[in-house]
Amino acid sequence: MWTAFSDSFIQVELDGRMRNFRAVMADDARSLIGRSLARPGDGPGHPAQMATQDGSRLPGRALYDETGIPGQDEPIAYLTRRIHLELVPGASSEGLEARHPTAHFEKLIYAPSARVVHWPSPEEAWKSFKSLRLENEVLSARPILAIRKHSRVNPADALFSQQWSLLNTGQNGAEPGMDIRVTNVWNRFRGTGVVIGIVDDGVEISHPDLATNYRSDLSYDYLDNDRDPTPSKNGIHGTPVAGIAAARGNNFIGLAGVAFESPWAALRLIGPGEGDDQEAASMVHSNQWISIYNNSWGRSDSGMILGGLGPLLRQALEYGAREGRGGLGSIVVWAAGNGGLTLDNVNYDTYANNMHVIAVASVNDLGVRSSFSEPGACVAICAPGGDTGFRPQSIVTTDRLGEAGWNSGKDAADLRDGDYTRNYKGTSASAPMVSGAVALMLQANPRLGWRDVKEILIRSARQLDPANSDWIINGAGLRLSHFYGGGLLDVEAAVERGMTWTNLPPMSSFTNDWTPATPVSIPDNAASGVEQSFSFAEAGALFRVEHVTLTADIAHPARGDLAVRLTSPSGTISRLAERHSDPNPDYPNHTFSSILCWGESATGTWKVRVVDLRTGNLGSIKSLRLALHGASPPPPPPSIQLVDARLESAGKFSFRVLAGQPGQYEIQASLDAIQWEKHSVTNAPSAEFTVMDANAGLAPYRFFRVLRLP
Repeated sequence: MWTAFSDSFIQVELDGRMRNFRAVMADDARSLIGRSLARPGDGPGHPAQMATQDGSRLPGRALYDETGIPGQDEPIAYLTRRIHLELVPGASSEGLEARHPTAHFEKLIYAPSARVVHWPSPEEAWKSFKSLRLENEVLSARPILAIRKHSRVNPADALFSQQWSLLNTGQNGAEPGMDIRVTNVWNRFRGTGVVIGIVDDGVEISHPDLATNYRSDLSYDYLDNDRDPTPSKNGIHGTPVAGIAAARGNNFIGLAGVAFESPWAALRLIGPGEGDDQEAASMVHSNQWISIYNNSWGRSDSGMILGGLGPLLRQALEYGAREGRGGLGSIVVWAAGNGGLTLDNVNYDTYANNMHVIAVASVNDLGVRSSFSEPGACVAICAPGGDTGFRPQSIVTTDRLGEAGWNSGKDAADLRDGDYTRNYKGTSASAPMVSGAVALMLQANPRLGWRDVKEILIRSARQLDPANSDWIINGAGLRLSHFYGGGLLDVEAAVERGMTWTNLPPMSSFTNDWTPATPVSIPDNAASGVEQSFSFAEAGALFRVEHVTLTADIAHPARGDLAVRLTSPSGTISRLAERHSDPNPDYPNHTFSSILCWGESATGTWKVRVVDLRTGNLGSIKSLRLALHGASPPPPPPSIQLVDARLESAGKFSFRVLAGQPGQYEIQASLDAIQWEKHSVTNAPSAEFTVMDANAGLAPYRFFRVLRLP
């Protein structure tokens, strides 16, 4: 499985797949190579010990991943002086040892057919393994690499050991590993320079774990119209939110936020008297400097409230997505809501279901849905938020100073230090974890657009609660859920994916209206309901859906009797409304949304079904407006044509290319014609050439393209 193919390149099976590496002479590899050979117990005459002693004088090769990671400035591995040989069954290494007298052949008690061959230098090892693998006694040969390792940064903060959401070691009976996988990311990214806006009821700006990163110049109080966002006596919500996202880590006090070096601003908004205009102003406040707006607030979670989003805030969110961060779009994170026990749904809340925001649900320390967390087809992702009842362990975070806030310091069930609390819970806690994660993503790749961030979070999330029957695999191959969105936030995976991400093409939308001449009656308590079909031929065959919105004008005395379903051409079902106990009338031009069709094709028939599931009330549909939001792939580069791609023998693909002129070309492959991966690079000796697939069988690619390299 290991094949050297030139003096400068090597192909290695690493992390479960074949990867191409560039091998570079590297002075900085020397000390690491020497250290990697020494083992406790090696005597002074052992070849490994001698290699350590003179390692500083020996040359080495550093391996750089050839996947085109932007800004990569350090190797992923180093070649050592050692080769791993597997002998042919029954063969002896004596003949090999006689033919290679400068090498030491080490036998392994745990692997009788293996030999570790020690050479005087990495260069000799590099050159030898190509010949060793051709020896009659040898079944396989591979270089032993010193793969870069990173210490897992555990911040030097007194309460960090209790932050199970960041590093779950089984605290208080939690499920070990059920955390957001952030500690490895801190080796490189901690949010430096990426500003998070905490839109809430104010923040204790003098808190010792928050003051260091506070940006007073970007903060504002929209209730008192001044620049001091300090909360009122009753303002106890925003300080814990700020701590989860950006409390200063590694300062030997308190705890660590997810992005513990991110600057943060406080936008005091929540309280008596705020209106649509102030909500809108807060969401575009300093939007060239504030990258992320965290919103852990919304309407009542009683299951009997519909809407919330005013026309000015709606326009402000659209403006922020279009103009924020220099046109890349503001990232707006919103708590999905805590009405799970009252059968509330995120889609009844037009704050959290707006397509320009990231709706975040909550899970507990066992990795299952928090009992209070609301479901919804618009939920993008979930993050730890604690729970109540049988699994009450909550989130540790900052609190108002002294006896104000959640913890007075006198409650035996809370921390002794009243400046912090371990009893904060809800999707209000889950949202700032995602906001902190996005700050790390944007530090790693500041060019990500708002839709790119959302898709990366969805694609990089990991599945949890696998027994839950709500999980689906949609028509684009994405695993999604009404309860969890893409799954549990995985910061490490999101940052890694974001570093190599190709930004999505500009978004476009297609809308289809159905307005009958007279309202259409909905059969009472009948599963058949009313179904209406929509098609979007104008979108084109390659249009790739991201968000779907449905604006429904439905008259009904008790809207809680109704269920609304959307079915995509691929068969993906989005439950936009479900039967619940809301006795209030009508869905009056209410907009639902779904991310469950993300990545699917627009081609085919989309169906909306409205069903009345209780007896006694009659309703009717006045109008439905279905809209698809997404993008078509850009046109192929000019003067280069991929003539055909066909399956050859032994599972390999052949590509014939009309390049226009000789030169070096990169062939890229894609599953969806949007996100492209490097497939191979070839030097074209003429205008037409054929290349074989070096990665046969590793991915079910459907699209290919060719780019000329400079």
